[in-house]
Amino acid sequence: MISMDTLEKGWRQRSRAVFHAKPVVSDEGILFGIGTVLVRRTGGRFDFASDAERAVGLLSIAQRCPAGPHLLHHFRKAALAWTRDEKALAQFHLAYARIAPLESREDAKRLFLAEALIEAGVPPLQLARMVGAGSPEFEKRGGTIPISPEIQREAGMYRGDGQTDRTVAEILPRRLRRPLNRL
Repeated sequence: MISMDTLEKGWRQRSRAVFHAKPVVSDEGILFGIGTVLVRRTGGRFDFASDAERAVGLLSIAQRCPAGPHLLHHFRKAALAWTRDEKALAQFHLAYARIAPLESREDAKRLFLAEALIEAGVPPLQLARMVGAGSPEFEKRGGTIPISPEIQREAGMYRGDGQTDRTVAEILPRRLRRPLNRL
């Protein structure tokens, strides 16, 4: 059990740190708010295997609505760029995730408290559900990353009936469907 005194003391110490309104990649991992770690980095590697649920849960709480597990795709790309020492590219990949910025330090405090509860053993998605921001899509698929209809639409793969078996010719604009010898 965590006491409120312990939480307040921890917040006072952490609140002096840098406020990140948007997620950033660092040597500690992927950070958001004031030092809240979404995905930990240990031994030079980002721990997506055990932190996927944590990241989705914390993002759901930060955004006050379910976070799509497709965000993990952008996080993985950012982590890969960071490990290849392409720091600016890593930040670009996080920007592509289009995560709304935290508006205040109070939002960061909510994230800090959620992280403390997760560290104390509360399952992240259960915590997100308790505050009304769970991600049922992530839970339903057992923690896998689905391709949502929105992403399918953006990639030109979605026909509206749930099918994603379109060919490249169907995805290309009509003017680019000409045979190669006519290009």
